[in-house]
Amino acid sequence: LLAVLSAGDHHEVRVLDAKTMGIEAFPEVPLGTVWPGMVAASSGTCPVMISVPDAPKDVFLLDVKTAALTPARKETRPELEKIPKIDVEITAVPAADGVEVPLIVYLPKNLQPGAKLPVIVKMHGGPASSSSVNWDPMRLFLMSKGYVFLEPNVRGSWGFGRAWEMADNGNDRMKSVEDMGAVGTWAAGQPWADPGKLVVYGGSYGGYMVLMGLAFQSDIWAAGGDIVGVSSVRTLIG
Repeated sequence: LLAVLSAGDHHEVRVLDAKTMGIEAFPEVPLGTVWPGMVAASSGTCPVMISVPDAPKDVFLLDVKTAALTPARKETRPELEKIPKIDVEITAVPAADGVEVPLIVYLPKNLQPGAKLPVIVKMHGGPASSSSVNWDPMRLFLMSKGYVFLEPNVRGSWGFGRAWEMADNGNDRMKSVEDMGAVGTWAAGQPWADPGKLVVYGGSYGGYMVLMGLAFQSDIWAAGGDIVGVSSVRTLIG
């Protein structure tokens, strides 16, 4: 059996013994998002689709015995060479109460020393969802315009354990908003950031978070991009 584990901000793959469910192998896959197919008994391979930040999702063949990963096709993609290269890092930011907020950091590959760039912090929808390392044309477009891109997984995000997913329920809702503010404050202190040009951006629940940030954290955010965000419980239910 092939199992894909959502680790919140990225995916991991396990090969399991179908009878004992014991782990047979830990295939190394690129840092990104993975979708599995069916294992072919005749060849012992399984097609997997992988999405990484600098290339659209593509199909690879995973040998379940050797854990080797090979491209399923040989076509070249010369247009991808025109896309600005980026560096990706998974880190964590201290929140106000001392817990750590998982964070994906996307930086330009050839960041010039001393450069101070505007920063976009994208809030995912949900709330029970998560931001994972993947291909995102909008992110690439905005980064091509000179932005640093951050994707936090504040309290309420899945893939980091049940306690983290439940940590924004009920009276704890504002803790997730405080997590967002902690990410903004952290970003403002980074050597590559222009602290006066922090933008919070997101859709649906992420749009709700944008509105909360602009309303309660105007000292942090210079601007916000709300896409179909919840602004009224009455209209949401109606």
